[in-house]
Amino acid sequence: MSPGWSYITSVLTGLALLALGFVGLLTVGSQLQNGRDQQVLYNDYRQFLADGKAPVGPVDFEGNLVPVGAPVAVIALPGDDASMVVVEGTASAQTMKGPGHRRDTVLPGQAGTSIVMGRQAAFGGAFAAIGDLQVGSQIVVTTGQGIATFTVDRVRRAGDALPDPLAAGKARLTLVSAEGTPYLPSSLVRVDASLVSTSLDGTTPVTDAFPAVRRVVTSAGLSDSERPMGIDTSQVFALVLWSQAFLIGTVAFTWARIRWGAWQAWTVGLPVLLVLGWAVTSQLALLLPNLT
Repeated sequence: MSPGWSYITSVLTGLALLALGFVGLLTVGSQLQNGRDQQVLYNDYRQFLADGKAPVGPVDFEGNLVPVGAPVAVIALPGDDASMVVVEGTASAQTMKGPGHRRDTVLPGQAGTSIVMGRQAAFGGAFAAIGDLQVGSQIVVTTGQGIATFTVDRVRRAGDALPDPLAAGKARLTLVSAEGTPYLPSSLVRVDASLVSTSLDGTTPVTDAFPAVRRVVTSAGLSDSERPMGIDTSQVFALVLWSQAFLIGTVAFTWARIRWGAWQAWTVGLPVLLVLGWAVTSQLALLLPNLT
């Protein structure tokens, strides 16, 4: 094979392997990544609760805005073997870690409506089964204010009527995810749940909601990437740069294979190409809708 055809073949092979790697990331790698992220978040949030530093509003105990991706709650759905840590923010980068709290709503258990969004399939598929929740089943959420217990009122899909307005001092939790073919969803599903009780210490329940904390971010100030099925295009430039680096790495690997020999080229080039390939596929994943 001539050197020219070697370069063309290597580039095409690299692109094919990149596509396979992207599929592998979504179906296997994303689940492993989410498991690790959840473990780290759980350890961090448990420490925040022990120290009394868990956020109870849009700012932390030092008065700084709670950063997106920071843990703000732990949610337990009916039938789940383990609880999931909820992070602040609902853009794709946040829902990769776990369920995301929509920043223009109160935290779960506070007076008002709290919205938590989670993925259907990729990165743990936190809310894959919320469409199957039964009316009357319970959802338990732990925040820096205590434990809030909700009862599912209904599962809502496109075309269904909106829930009645909340009475003053009442609280509602709305879960949002995607439905349809895994990784290719076609619609949204929402679960509305009413607050049953709150408890500061987990032993003395009351029917009152936790005091609401005024939100800093309003619905008008929420970015499109944080809304249901939102796509974050802010990383497109990074994707282009990583893709160029992968292309250059593939060409350099081919040159080394011609000049040095196959074994030498593989020894030097394989680790580099794996790192570049992982970077490209990770950037591609950020372009997926936040509930996929």
